[in-house]
Amino acid sequence: MTAFYLQANYESRMSGRPVRGNFGVRVVQTDVDSIGYRTPLTVTQEEGLYFVEEVPGAEYEKVLQTNSYTELLPSLTFIIDLNDDWVFRAGVFRGLSRPDPHSYGNSRSINTNDSDDPDSGYASLEDAVHGISSPGNPKLQALPSWNVDVSVEWYANEDTLLAAGVYWKQFQGAFENAYQPEDILIDGNVVTGSVRTTQVSDDKSDLAGLEVTATHSFDYLPGFLGGFGAKFSYNYADSDFEFEDGHGGDGTAYDADGNPVRLLGLLPPAGLWGLSRHTSATQLYWQNDRFSAQAIFKARSRYFQGFSRDTTARVRYVDDYKTLDLRLRYDMTDSIELSLEGINVLGEPRIDFRALVGEVVQTLEYGPRIFAGVRARF
Repeated sequence: MTAFYLQANYESRMSGRPVRGNFGVRVVQTDVDSIGYRTPLTVTQEEGLYFVEEVPGAEYEKVLQTNSYTELLPSLTFIIDLNDDWVFRAGVFRGLSRPDPHSYGNSRSINTNDSDDPDSGYASLEDAVHGISSPGNPKLQALPSWNVDVSVEWYANEDTLLAAGVYWKQFQGAFENAYQPEDILIDGNVVTGSVRTTQVSDDKSDLAGLEVTATHSFDYLPGFLGGFGAKFSYNYADSDFEFEDGHGGDGTAYDADGNPVRLLGLLPPAGLWGLSRHTSATQLYWQNDRFSAQAIFKARSRYFQGFSRDTTARVRYVDDYKTLDLRLRYDMTDSIELSLEGINVLGEPRIDFRALVGEVVQTLEYGPRIFAGVRARF
């Protein structure tokens, strides 16, 4: 990947109020070289049937596929101090989301058969390379998106901040199942097969949400009470982005002329990976010059998480999840710090659904996790 950017900061005044921000553009050139190693295949024909087998002891054949794309990504931010207590922020930018690197994998799984089993013979070589499975697609494109966010912040006093914002994102494309033609070499014969993989569709999808944040410190209270404080954040997000199940979702095949043919699946699509509609965090803390204690309660609604990180993942959902974490820190000296952290101290289990919400596939009991640490600075 090669990228360069230009950015300029600005400061001015509007209606007597100070404004500031920046604008710029980033150009990203991505080149993909995906190398796969495959066992050579041999073919025999008996009684009109074809039998495809791996060549025993043969060296792997190196197969290279390449891909490249260039994206122009502009951005603009704007901030204005409405008065001494209120700040308005706005931004618009074009972003780029890429699949995990292994989603560009070049491996292929070809169903071989054995001439010792006459019933396993193929009527043609084309049948032998139909429906080849692949965990990756070197031709996979990235997902560009336009992003807009607007927020307002109220600094009620030195101890209180209230903020709210809305945001919107539009993806240009989505992942879908595809059966793509590809030339496969079998015993010197070039055969056009059908590879089951993932491609980026031309569909557009939106994500919209809002977030609120509140923080307050009680340091104006006398003595011990002045060490307390609280923080709260909540986020709501909704999207019509669709992720098709790698085996049971909708897809696209291509006929002999390269025309797309829509395939209907059995399972409904999932949404964005890891996106919960409701997410919140509540934090209570106490601190002084040497000691701090925090209790953090986090909650999130159901979200999609595939069984693997690639774009051909099977659909899986994680049920609503709540955790309580505790953190303690003590500065023994100016250079030695002790810490103790408890994760999920209430032992909240994780419940996974497979394909359909409500179809429990597993319940995971991790239990609390405790971490103790010492840090020294010299």
